[in-house]
Amino acid sequence: MKRYAKWFAIVFLVLCFFFSCTQVRKNTITGRIEGLQAGDRIVLASWHASQDRWVADDSVTVRKPGEFTLKTYDKDEALRLFLVPQGDTVSVSDSRTPYLSLFVEGLGEYTLTGEASDFPSAKISGGVYEYPEVRQIDSLSALQAGLRQEYATLDRTDTAALGRFSDRWQAVADSILAARQAVVRHYPDNRFAAWVLADLGYLYDAEEIAVIDSLYQGLSEQAQKCLYGRQVRKLVDNVRHSAVGATAPDFTLTTLEGDTLRLSDLRGKWTVVDFWASWCNPCRKYNPHMVALYEKYHPAGLEVVGVAVWDQQDDWRRAVAEDALPWANVNAGEKVKGQDNVGDTYAIRSVPTTLLLDPEGKIVYRGHPAEIEAALQQAFPSGKRGRH
Repeated sequence: MKRYAKWFAIVFLVLCFFFSCTQVRKNTITGRIEGLQAGDRIVLASWHASQDRWVADDSVTVRKPGEFTLKTYDKDEALRLFLVPQGDTVSVSDSRTPYLSLFVEGLGEYTLTGEASDFPSAKISGGVYEYPEVRQIDSLSALQAGLRQEYATLDRTDTAALGRFSDRWQAVADSILAARQAVVRHYPDNRFAAWVLADLGYLYDAEEIAVIDSLYQGLSEQAQKCLYGRQVRKLVDNVRHSAVGATAPDFTLTTLEGDTLRLSDLRGKWTVVDFWASWCNPCRKYNPHMVALYEKYHPAGLEVVGVAVWDQQDDWRRAVAEDALPWANVNAGEKVKGQDNVGDTYAIRSVPTTLLLDPEGKIVYRGHPAEIEAALQQAFPSGKRGRH
């Protein structure tokens, strides 16, 4: 009898495990993508906090051209979908790899429609994407895409036409921003609202970050404490801690030559911190400009620290050599125990971004490298030693 009881218990546990495993994979993502070929793969990735990076969780191989179906786990989170042509590989943790963002909520069915050539822009329906505010964002985004095509046909010498186009573009962009803010205000208990708010992190000046903070304060406690709410809180703090007037956050990284560089060791000197990347064409374009400024002001006491962000080690090293950058160069991707990614600490969302620190370590300029010379002229009047 005991033997049968033991056997029954084992069977019961196995069945429980089986059904629990099958029941969590409830979300269904169906794709109808023109140009999708048999043999292509759709890779699904999610954020793994323990590894501090995006990790591929699942994938499906396309069997029928133009269609795929993928099951996802039952949890509220943002996913990334990658279209990988047959025979190719993908690095889901590389921020430069194109992807489609999809937020799954609870149990539901989601449909993607679009073209393989522009997979990241595929239209999403189902779940939170049926909210009226999200549908409005989709309509406005389609209008914005049409404006991009129109811009390509404009006569660049017709300043009046360019001015009218700029007004129309800004009106659409403002409407998209308002619709996104409406999502946050109307669904304060939803993690999706926190995710949308985190995506608004490109709003950086003091006035705009105050709006982000106000929206964050309106979220429920549960939404504030979720992954995306914590990201918003951290972003707001990082923006304020790296804005003009703040003391530059310290960091320690290893230079290309293998030396330890601690930013605070440069106190007492005027210092430029130049955030850039090897793959960024505008960065590479302005590197000769920065080299010229360095050669002009370094004899008077200026130091420059180049910080590569979202960059591969080999590409970064090659670019430093090709552009003959004479200052200390470090890579923000270096893992340092007890230290966040330096690009995140300084709220870097686009490159190039350049900061000028006074001898006390206070940030006196933040912006594009093309406009930093005026600040340097004030720091080094008549090319003399920097003022304190």
